[in-house]
Amino acid sequence: MGEIFRWEHPAKALPFTGERFTSAISGQIEIEHLHRYFLARELCRGKDVLDIASGEGYGSAFIAQVARSVIGVEIDAEVVAYATVAYGRPNLKFAQGDARAIPLEAGSVDVAVSFETIEHLYEQDAFIAEVRRVLRPDGIFIVSTPDRDVYSPTDSGANPFHVRELTIFEFEEALHRHFTHVSCLLQRPMVGSALLPSNNAIADEPALTFERRGDDHFEGSVGLSRAVYAVALASAHPVRLPAASLYIETNSTGPCAADIEAYKAENQRLEQLLADERTERERLTSLINELEAGIARSEANGQRLEELLQAAKAEDERKKTLLDEISMDFADLKAAVVRTEAERETLARRAAETAWRLSQIESSTSWRVLAPVRAVGRKLPVLPHLLRRFIGKS
Repeated sequence: MGEIFRWEHPAKALPFTGERFTSAISGQIEIEHLHRYFLARELCRGKDVLDIASGEGYGSAFIAQVARSVIGVEIDAEVVAYATVAYGRPNLKFAQGDARAIPLEAGSVDVAVSFETIEHLYEQDAFIAEVRRVLRPDGIFIVSTPDRDVYSPTDSGANPFHVRELTIFEFEEALHRHFTHVSCLLQRPMVGSALLPSNNAIADEPALTFERRGDDHFEGSVGLSRAVYAVALASAHPVRLPAASLYIETNSTGPCAADIEAYKAENQRLEQLLADERTERERLTSLINELEAGIARSEANGQRLEELLQAAKAEDERKKTLLDEISMDFADLKAAVVRTEAERETLARRAAETAWRLSQIESSTSWRVLAPVRAVGRKLPVLPHLLRRFIGKS
């Protein structure tokens, strides 16, 4: 009989958001993640291990069952606090940190484990370089990622949490830039049957895979066709891969059709969660765009209002200047009116004096004596002139 080991369930699982696997869900996604951690568990016996992007902490807990020490590094501080309470033990610690700047000293671990992380990062080369830095010279990097060609065909929706997915070729090439030896295992969750070499058999040929394709056809292929995930072992030294690795999902009565239906139902549920998440993200993006447009309109309106305010101020200044000019003109006009009134009074006084003098003249004796002369002068205009000349000579 093989080794029996325990799955330590937390008292309360973290909710599943679609970004990281938690013990709150089961089905195919659970099988995928557990199988990868079980393989890592075998390769970490007696080792000092880093589990980078450790998430809820369930995988670090499995590895800590056999490792000398494990540190799980996760960027989310709340998740780190949760994992510390749910899975902490003397040889298992959790710390907050970024996969692109791992908070460990150089050459401090024998094995680094990181499953389904690299596709969440733009700075993938920096991530791999950081893992190489913290590994000891003979250390091993166990890392997985979905194969973009299978996981994200062109006619399917994109995973909203992935920022840069890789093909298997791109994945191996990225690892080779920092590790001399890179070997890949292909992973494809399934329910079926397995035929593997026995312990004393030697296999000279690669594995054969047979797959049902519809009601009337089957497909035979060498190796594992249409594998969704690649699990790589990268090191400065050659690493021997296991001949095969299987995960067999059973219940108390063994495999049954109900398992398959449960997996299908779980897949549908997860696909719906992702679809809902995409819809919500699209809705939030639309709201953000509307908000940004509203802010831009508000800024434009604010600028226009400022321009109108400045124009109003300028108009007020112009009106004030005009009022000042009108006030000055009015003062000048009022002064002119006062001067005119004084002049009018002076002229009236002079006119009265002149009229009085004229009345005095007209009432005098000489005026009456000369009346006949003035009458003749009116008839003979030259006569007054001759008289004046005569008077002047006498």
